[in-house]
Amino acid sequence: MFCPTEIIFSATTACNLHCSHCFVNRDSKKISSEDAVKFLKSAVDAGSSIDRIGFSGGEPFLYLDFILDLTKAALSMDLMFDQI
Repeated sequence: MFCPTEIIFSATTACNLHCSHCFVNRDSKKISSEDAVKFLKSAVDAGSSIDRIGFSGGEPFLYLDFILDLTKAALSMDLMFDQI
């Protein structure tokens, strides 16, 4: 049975780097903080085994408000922050 314990949010595809190994499309797509918090809450409310969140990208620090909003929401749900 598949029971994930972490959600990694790729909040934006924007990136200011040009890493040769990366295949992320560099554009301005973003997930809204509100939608991500709703998704996280639905996972917790459904009784999932999710106990932590992380961030990927694009470059997550280009969307700092998202990181702050999701980290605050995760803490309010007794979840841990794991990685960027």
